[in-house]
Amino acid sequence: MGMCPVCNGLNELKVTCNHCHSELIDYGRMMDYGEKYDAYMPIELQKLDNGIKYDQRDEKCIHYVVCPNCQEPSLLQIKEW
Repeated sequence: MGMCPVCNGLNELKVTCNHCHSELIDYGRMMDYGEKYDAYMPIELQKLDNGIKYDQRDEKCIHYVVCPNCQEPSLLQIKEW
């Protein structure tokens, strides 16, 4: 099980929008936007059922990001340590 450097404050997320090149705003882990009791489930168990292929195997933390300029939401895969 890896550790996300962005979630743990070790790295800042510096990614730009593919359309307008503005810096994306990180709204945290995708798993934080699930059902009301999802926060109490182990992260590795949530990764088995989140619809993202191979994020558990490849140790990726999926973050929800939005462009402040064009309001384009997307999911960003961050390599865990």
